[in-house]
Amino acid sequence: MSLAKLPLIFVAAVGFHISVTAPDAAERDRVVIPSAIERLLTPFSVLVPRFLKGTIWLVTAAETAVILTRYIPPHHISPGIADVLGKLGTPDASKLTTISVLGSLMVVMSSYIRWKCYRTLGRFFTYELSIRDDHKLITSGPYSVVRHPSYTGLAISFAGACLTYGAPGSWLRESGILGLPFVSGVAKIWTALMVIVVACLAVRIPHEDKLMAQSIGKEWEEWAQRVKYRLIPGIY
Repeated sequence: MSLAKLPLIFVAAVGFHISVTAPDAAERDRVVIPSAIERLLTPFSVLVPRFLKGTIWLVTAAETAVILTRYIPPHHISPGIADVLGKLGTPDASKLTTISVLGSLMVVMSSYIRWKCYRTLGRFFTYELSIRDDHKLITSGPYSVVRHPSYTGLAISFAGACLTYGAPGSWLRESGILGLPFVSGVAKIWTALMVIVVACLAVRIPHEDKLMAQSIGKEWEEWAQRVKYRLIPGIY
């Protein structure tokens, strides 16, 4: 176990936080497009990101505390805190592995992709599927590579977080804390929410493409001819 893991899990937490925090503009000059999938997503568009971010930061704080116990003299830690830290696992429960490094890099990359999408779309970026009164088709930046780069970034962020915090060698896996019913339940809910969000976005993509084609018309069709792939260049 190494102190080198501290910056990795910290940048992963920051990157994940950025990835699931949308700069949803406050303007109301937009028409939200009703559909079954939108009615499902909208009520959870605030609660789910908060839950996902909150759990990531809690895990990061717990793993940081466990790592630092190796470097803090025992007599500097009160018995009560030492007891709590002991229940969180020994310092050896947190390992720096190739997988954890890869996961952190994936989350950082995804946060950059999402941030570029936020900056490129500006006030047109919203969690809700909507059309502005003066809606414009944005074809620059990441939108010159694939049609839905923000979804690509979010999927990479989820995958990276799983590798960083849940793969073999991670504190969650090695400490045994997943054996606690409450922690196990939260982990299962977290994983289920990720799967649901990705599935909903996959269903939303063709609907979003159809909406943009109807609203923008020929300009969208020409862009779609140039940018043929929705999420992954050369694949999909």
